[in-house]
Amino acid sequence: MSLKSKILRSYFARREAAIDRFRRHPHRVQEQMLRERLRRGRATAFGRQYGLDGVRTAEQFRAAVPVFDYDAYRPFRERMLAGERNVAAPGRVTLFAKSSGTTSDRSKYIPVTRESLWGCHTRGVAALFAAAHPGSRVFEGKTLTLGGTCRREGSVLAGDLSAILIHETTFWSGWFRAPRTQTALLADFDAKCERICRECAGERITAFAGVPSWNLALMRRVLEYTGRSNLLEVWPELSLFVHGGVEFAPYRRSFEGLLPSESMHYMETYNASEGFFAIADDPARDDMLLLLDYGTYYEFRADDRTVVPLEGVVAGGVYALLVTSSNGLWRYEIGDRVEFTSTDPYRIRFAGRTRQYINVFGEEVIVNNTDAALARACARTGAA
Repeated sequence: MSLKSKILRSYFARREAAIDRFRRHPHRVQEQMLRERLRRGRATAFGRQYGLDGVRTAEQFRAAVPVFDYDAYRPFRERMLAGERNVAAPGRVTLFAKSSGTTSDRSKYIPVTRESLWGCHTRGVAALFAAAHPGSRVFEGKTLTLGGTCRREGSVLAGDLSAILIHETTFWSGWFRAPRTQTALLADFDAKCERICRECAGERITAFAGVPSWNLALMRRVLEYTGRSNLLEVWPELSLFVHGGVEFAPYRRSFEGLLPSESMHYMETYNASEGFFAIADDPARDDMLLLLDYGTYYEFRADDRTVVPLEGVVAGGVYALLVTSSNGLWRYEIGDRVEFTSTDPYRIRFAGRTRQYINVFGEEVIVNNTDAALARACARTGAA
């Protein structure tokens, strides 16, 4: 075992112990998350406006702070974008993830604080994968990470969350990750793919990470560049694809064609601009473990507009997701719906956007349903 693997596995063991704790004591851990958010928020402008200094319990918190969506949160967001300190999070926020949304804005600007960068977004999936696959050698090589782009907008760095994470963790490049930072952040996708082919064809790549659609395009370019028939001929040790951003089921057949190996593992993540919320921790299941100690306090809104804390959800229920998090969002409805598949431990599936469903006659069709139908149609017809 290499020195890198030894160091990583020592960290994984500690992280797995923490994950096991929130599996066994979910409500206690969520109470701690709320207390920490209140403690950090009391001295901010938001905290003073909503009297967080006098809030001690979840019930008091719900009574004191209204539910926000992107438009309602505009005044606080604009003050942070203007460089004002201590608005809704301690200090000055200099990073903003941009994501397309269904609001009136063309792009949504989501604050990313240093606390959320290190305590949430970069904590990753490795510990859970190592626990599920103790004999894997995936950590002996590098993860090919296909990120987006980011750029300076005045005094802040704004862009895709994936690009911000790569930009802010440059020191990891060369040890854990490929390609080089300058290549990963190129805006031109064709130029990026060309450079990745040149830089990484001879690297020891053991994992991929990113959005399935973009990675599929990159993988096909790699095969064109190398003249190989499948990716295992290029990278024989490739054994993990960490994916998120879109439903994977419609893409699975295409990936299996490019990666014809029973040793290949696919691990879903729910790492949104607003926070890292869930990871697929059990290879035998198709849902994800809700991450309860990543700096986020969760609430959930049912279709009847009732908002409940974690202990109020039921298995099989579909809820809109509200977060109070280390990036300065408070009771913020992110626009996603999740379905709880288990409450011991708490596991979820992404169930689509709150504005992407049909319920004209009580049919309650959500994106999850249409994605599953698409996957079945592809399987029956041989379509990709």
